[in-house]
Amino acid sequence: MTMKQSDYIQELLGLINQQHSDLQNELNWFLALIGLMMVIVGLLQWRLSENQIKKMKADFRNDYGIDSLNKALEDNTKLNEQLIDNIAASFKIQINTSGALLPWTIEERPEAFKGNIVSNFTASLKSAYFLDALSGDVLKEAKALLENYMLLTVKESAVKEMSYPIVKNVDTGVRVIERAFSEQSVDVKTINDFEKAKQQYYEKFNVKWQLENYTPQDNPTTRS
Repeated sequence: MTMKQSDYIQELLGLINQQHSDLQNELNWFLALIGLMMVIVGLLQWRLSENQIKKMKADFRNDYGIDSLNKALEDNTKLNEQLIDNIAASFKIQINTSGALLPWTIEERPEAFKGNIVSNFTASLKSAYFLDALSGDVLKEAKALLENYMLLTVKESAVKEMSYPIVKNVDTGVRVIERAFSEQSVDVKTINDFEKAKQQYYEKFNVKWQLENYTPQDNPTTRS
């Protein structure tokens, strides 16, 4: 006997419902099993004594060398701190050495020689700044050397002008120190004293005008 289309659909729906019911039962059993496992794990965890937990932690630390790793990290931190201190001390010596020669630029010496003196001092400042060493005592030393140099040249009546290389390097050094000031906690008096010396130096030697109007004489494209 041929099955009617409606009977066929009805039988198909019944089969689908049966499969759905079977899947639902299996899912319920699976969820129940997971719940039982979680209960068992909870009971086992609850039964662990404090000493057992401590022993497990100790075994874990020993197995994976946690204590050794922490010791290595501490040693590395101390080594980095010592290295930073050594770098700062090195820059302090370098800045003091090059800065001590700055007064030579107001004497009768070759311009190239005087320009190199200021250039070396400025290079020391820039290196210290970019390596995060221009701070604390190093910054104080650098500020004092450049400030005293600017005041010395201002008060020296025999010094009427400064060459562009010297002025340019002094300006660079001033900018480096001012940037270091802005990034650190520096008292107002220290900043004001430095800015006062800068203003006097810039006015006497027309620093702004020189920086804006300097034309290299040995450049053929700029010769008149």
